[in-house]
This record gives sequence, structure tokens and C-alpha cells, in this order.
Amino acid sequence: MSWSALARLSSLILTMVPAIVLGSTNDVLLISVGKKPSSPADDVRWVFGGGTRELPVSFLLKNQQLRVAADLYLSGGKLGEPIAKAISFQTQPDGKFQELSSGIFSLNLPDVEKPVLMLLNIRNGERGSNDGREIASIPLMVYPDTFIRQIGKRFADETAAGHSLTLSLFGDMKGLRELLRLKQVPFDDLGRDLPSKLSAGTVAVGDLPKDHPLPPLSMDSGSSLMVFHEDPTAPENITLTSQDRRIQMVIHHTAPANWAEDPKAQKLLFDIIQKTPVIP
Repeated sequence: MSWSALARLSSLILTMVPAIVLGSTNDVLLISVGKKPSSPADDVRWVFGGGTRELPVSFLLKNQQLRVAADLYLSGGKLGEPIAKAISFQTQPDGKFQELSSGIFSLNLPDVEKPVLMLLNIRNGERGSNDGREIASIPLMVYPDTFIRQIGKRFADETAAGHSLTLSLFGDMKGLRELLRLKQVPFDDLGRDLPSKLSAGTVAVGDLPKDHPLPPLSMDSGSSLMVFHEDPTAPENITLTSQDRRIQMVIHHTAPANWAEDPKAQKLLFDIIQKTPVIP
């Protein structure tokens, strides 16, 4: 397959699939960032600091030789300050299409005390070299890994004050139950089905199958609902309604596959718990 044909193929892919296109050289085209190239991707990637994080990427190649490396910089107040240089790309070639190459950059991110913007600059060049043409610059918003601990503190504080505030889970919610148990955050397990009524002091969090409509729900004042509901007919977004001290957040997106590594989902959970009013 010629490079021009591959370019047309990538154009078709990107027309059908709203993945990030961040840059290219004459030899390498970055076509997606994230574990699911078929899913829409944000311009800014959210990750936790204080550990090794894997960033999956996919390239479309003109030649079969892929030599890319990346440099990680701190942005913001100290623009351009280097954090790590010459990060290697761990290739996972596509068995069917040799022109497509997927893999990961393994990033050792420092601990942060507040959200910090970093930039991962990907370049085409020999490993260990500081030379090479830039392919893309991927912004990373690095968060402190403290959301679950802060959630646990909110429940502990309300219990100490004699208030009733309960986290209730329903649906699959892959990994969230295990994460809460690991962090010793109490919750009620409602099983797979969304309850028909939420009492005051309940924060219900869960997911629904994409072919399952959101059922009628009675909510007492002082209750909140956060539900992941993928709707094939609607764009990915968040619908938030707040009325009479009741909060309902519908996230039109697939629920996270790994809650422990998803700061965006954890922040949504933290936010709705923080906003839930306490009824004495």
C-alpha cells in the first residue's frame, strides 16, 4: 500500500472515528491516543501523578522502521522545564496491517499537590538522541491521587457530625467497588439494578446498559444520582440537573474500565458527593 493510499486511509479512519490527530512528519502520522482509538478522545489526557502510567498511542507509518521517542516537560509557570528525556516507545505491531503500529509510552510521573499541566513531545528520531522532528505534543493534566481519600473523609466527617450520608453502588461499575474497599470507604451494594427510590442522604452511583433507558426514579430532597448511560443516538456529554436539593448527573459515556487510573471519573464522583446537601 502506497503512502498516499495510507494517507487516504487515515483520512477515512479519522472521518469515521473522532480520535485525536496531533501531528505528523513525512514518515509518521499519529492517529490516536488512548486505549480505545475508536472512542472520542479529549485534547488533554487526565492522569494521576506519583507512579508509572502507560499512555497508549497508534501511528501510521510510511516506512517499516519506527524510531520515535518522547520528552516530558512541565508547562505553566515553569514553561519548558524538562522532567524526563528520551522516553522510549514500546511497540506492539499490528499483525494485519504492518503500516499501523500501536504501543505505549511508559511515563514515570512525579507526585503533585495540585493539578499540573505537562507536555509530552513525541519526535521521530533515534532513541537517546535529542534530535528529531516533532510529531506531536500531547498535553497531560496530572492530578494528585487523593480523590478517594477525600471522599472517605467527607463520609467520616458527616458520620462524626451525626448526619446520614451513604454511598450506594449499582450496575457493573467495574473496579470501583474494589477500589473503595481497598481505600476503606464504606458503601452499600445495591446489585445490578437502579433502585426506584432514593432517600435523603443517599448518593447513588452506577451504570446502565446502553440499550436500557433510564427508568423513572423518585428522589427525596438531599439525595443525588450519578449514572453512566451510553446512548448510541446522543453525543457524549454530561447532563446535570439540580432542583429542590436533589442532584442528578447523567454521563452519556461508557463507564470507566479502570477506576483506579481514571482521575476524570473519580473527580466526577468526588464533585457530586461534595455537592450533595446534608439533611440534618
